Amino acid sequence: MQSILKKYSHITFTDDWKKSDFFDTLDNLYKTLSFENNKKEFLDILEASFFEYTQFDNRVTYNPFEFYDALIENDLLWKKIDNDEIFHTLNSLKNFQDYLNKKIDELNFLEHKYNIKIILQKENIYSPQSGIYWKWLWKIWSASIVHKLKKLLDDYPVIFIKNIKLNQVVIVSYFFKVDQYWNKTQLWWFETWGDNNIYLSYRNLIDSFDHELFHQAMQYYDDSEEWEILRKDKKLIYTYKEINKESPGFSRNYGKENIAEDQATIAEDLFVNYKRIIKRAQTDSILADKISLVKNAYLELSGWIMNEKFWLKRK
Repeated sequence: MQSILKKYSHITFTDDWKKSDFFDTLDNLYKTLSFENNKKEFLDILEASFFEYTQFDNRVTYNPFEFYDALIENDLLWKKIDNDEIFHTLNSLKNFQDYLNKKIDELNFLEHKYNIKIILQKENIYSPQSGIYWKWLWKIWSASIVHKLKKLLDDYPVIFIKNIKLNQVVIVSYFFKVDQYWNKTQLWWFETWGDNNIYLSYRNLIDSFDHELFHQAMQYYDDSEEWEILRKDKKLIYTYKEINKESPGFSRNYGKENIAEDQATIAEDLFVNYKRIIKRAQTDSILADKISLVKNAYLELSGWIMNEKFWLKRK
């Protein structure tokens, strides 16, 4: 920790920050982390934050809010707050509460920009608990969601969200499956859509957002005839029984369940793993044909904004 702080001791801070106080607080926060892998993750985030600001110009003015962005984006804070000592250290971070409030306020901006409702289901995170400690945890969790959700929505033209008639984005910390005896089993990975809403679990937000959004989009775009022709021409078989068997033509095995999942897994990879799926398509003509169909849907639903120039930016 001290070696990193010494390495970047030359950087200047924005006027309302005192570097020595900020460094002392970072050092205290580092010491409160219980496990070595958590400490390493913390140091990696800190150095990446400093490096990004100094790689081109050592004279640049550093804003520690960028470090806070990195912390909540990597989930280190809200997942690792498990004792009062960490909580009190966070509470001593300069302007941290103001930072969190500003992030959460961006939720209203996103709702207005895209004309949607964003619901963070507070009752699903540590609901039996109370007091300021858990209110802080909820605030960090909310800020992290808004930060990530803004980056995800920024990938899409406003007209696309309008044309697919998205109404609500509902995000919870986890889902429960209840059996006949009312025993609860926690489900970490469970997402769905319906009634112009998409429902996402926080822990899989990055991977699932584009997937579920495309399911929603296909309610307002019909290319079923083209997919049926492709299915017959290439003799594609959709069956859940084959989901663990590698097959050409599919972005990943989950897409073999049915055409809708085939479409959504490809859409997901176009945003999450663009280089990988395009590289695969160079030697997989079936996958290449499917990618063209998915891109056509994006093109028409976005008013021709999501064209090839749009996709080239993802390389």
